[in-house]
Amino acid sequence: MPVIAQSPVRDGFLRRAVARAATAAPVFAAVAALDQATTDEGSSAAIAVAGCLGAGAGAIAAAGLCAWTDLLGRMGRRFTIAFWFGSGVACALAIAADLGLAARLGGRYAVLAIGAGFSLLLGAAVFGLAGVALTPARELPSWLERCAAKERFALGAVALTAALLQSRVEADLLVGPYPLERTALRAGVFGALVFAAFCVDLPAFGPRAARAAVGLLVAVGSVPFVAIREHEATLAAAIVRAPYAGLAMAAYRRAFDWDRDGYSAALAGGDCDDWDPEVNPGQREVARNGRDDNCIGGDSAVEARSRYAPESVPRPEHASPVSVVLITVDTLSAAHVSGYGYARSTTPHLDRWAREHGQLFENTYAPATSTQYALSAVMRGVYPRRLKWSPVDTKDDVGVVRQQAMPTKEWRWTLSEWLSRRGMLTLAFVDDGDSNYLDKRHNIVGRFDEWTDGRQLSPATDDAALSRAVVARLGQLTPDQRFFLWVHYFGPHAPSTRHPGLPVFGATTADRYDHEILAFDQGVAALLDALVARQARGEPVVVALLADHGEDLEEHDRSHGQTLSEVSVRVPLVLSAPGLEPGRVASLVSALDLFSTLLRYTETPLPPDLDSRDLREPFAQRVVLSEIWSYASNKARVSDQVLASDGRYRFVRHLIPGSVEFESVAQSSADELDLPTNARRATLERAVDSYLDQVEPPDF
Repeated sequence: MPVIAQSPVRDGFLRRAVARAATAAPVFAAVAALDQATTDEGSSAAIAVAGCLGAGAGAIAAAGLCAWTDLLGRMGRRFTIAFWFGSGVACALAIAADLGLAARLGGRYAVLAIGAGFSLLLGAAVFGLAGVALTPARELPSWLERCAAKERFALGAVALTAALLQSRVEADLLVGPYPLERTALRAGVFGALVFAAFCVDLPAFGPRAARAAVGLLVAVGSVPFVAIREHEATLAAAIVRAPYAGLAMAAYRRAFDWDRDGYSAALAGGDCDDWDPEVNPGQREVARNGRDDNCIGGDSAVEARSRYAPESVPRPEHASPVSVVLITVDTLSAAHVSGYGYARSTTPHLDRWAREHGQLFENTYAPATSTQYALSAVMRGVYPRRLKWSPVDTKDDVGVVRQQAMPTKEWRWTLSEWLSRRGMLTLAFVDDGDSNYLDKRHNIVGRFDEWTDGRQLSPATDDAALSRAVVARLGQLTPDQRFFLWVHYFGPHAPSTRHPGLPVFGATTADRYDHEILAFDQGVAALLDALVARQARGEPVVVALLADHGEDLEEHDRSHGQTLSEVSVRVPLVLSAPGLEPGRVASLVSALDLFSTLLRYTETPLPPDLDSRDLREPFAQRVVLSEIWSYASNKARVSDQVLASDGRYRFVRHLIPGSVEFESVAQSSADELDLPTNARRATLERAVDSYLDQVEPPDF
């Protein structure tokens, strides 16, 4: 039996809460420290601070749960049962809705949806049972406290096993955009650990022991405030990227967010005035207003770009000297293209075309790592955050509705609209798979005279079928007719499928991804050959091929739109044009540069205030940007990152959560960088902060 007295009335709540906190603190400290140690940034200082964060979070969680269960115990058994089981069911329903399980029951993911639904129901039942087991009756200890020591030990072992399984599921399966589900699983791990701590016999805490325990917990919990203040930039950044240590850090920051604006001044949370909810990293910077609205670099002296009238830009009276073909492909990382040095021959046709007929740009950064942000920016020549984003309900192939940010109300004209204005025929052939991002209503790429949806060609349109349709339409255009043709391929995008007749490289995520890339290369070959034939006949056709973004490859899955890793931001770019000598260009460029380049080839005046440059102009040392943000189901931003790179080094500011990264592109240790490199960091940081001072946060 437990050492402490069995009645909440006789025992005294405060001593029980302190004992629970003292029992849970070392368990949570060990978990957070181990979690930090297994990351790539597990320095001794980060591990120690993570352990202290875990201890503090565990102590607060255990004491808070003790207080809550004590309060519930006074409200009667029926209320207790209804509360715990009702809360579990509500959480399960919220996750089921976010995953779209009801809609997926009728599609290809039906088996997975059934399994996920069963798991959620089981989780809700376990949550309810655990809560009831922890809640005391009016004059009796909880059911768990009345169990024998062996029974509590067994239950504790089960809880620890459940925590381990949940952590593996979160790490291995939820790689993509599932912030609610990831948070729920991490919270479930912490809940299982609290339950395990409650299975331990409580020590006999007298008044002195209780005071000593409280003092020790306060001292340990205060360590992060001192340590992170001394090493703010690196230490906080390392901790927030560890799943469970980062969750403890987030809990601390929320607790010390005094103005409740979602940002804290504590623990490098980014808020520079925690008593004013209008000052935080989520605000728009207003130049010269006497305060640092977004807590980045002080009060800005740089005014945001003013809106101009597109109609005021001069329109040439003469016809374009060239036609333009822009080929974009979804989810193709330069790191997996053989022409960029990849060991496996994934793109033989593309490599040959680039080698014989085009210039291959070796260092091209996408402006974003998600299609709607990247292509919206490329088609307008400005970085994504300069555009106006609006909430739009999108539906995938099984009917799951999600709210996405789309530039439906953006006023800037796109490349097709500028070229249409000067008399060129504009045509689009689009295979967007099941994403529906490129629906014409979303205004990502603007208006076209002709729009062919790949799914209209056949229910199972692939890259080869799309190429055949494009080649057939090209055959109907006369040599003297000037046109702008945009073709978008979906092939390399997940999910991976088997393409008969092509080599199967293996069963890993990278193997399957390479197989998809090879299938795209086979599919686009017919279009490239047709364009080479037109150029050979003397027809002035400028051709550009670009990927919208790359792909992050994990052990069990792949995804994009979550990070700004090199493999997700570095993309292939090839330009072929009359008079342009084939070769390789090592200069650092942005995919945005195609906007200015293609307009210049057509002798179309450029609109003002572009972030785009002509690829044919020599570049001095340059900094390019990339960014990504994502939303939860309640429209709140759950991730927000901006990257600046000079081709050798990269600086990333994570606005949510507040942290920064600085490293070499070759991923050498930033701790060993010399003073000139520190100057590079300052340059990159200024580039990010100057950009953020000019734009609005991408909130709905």
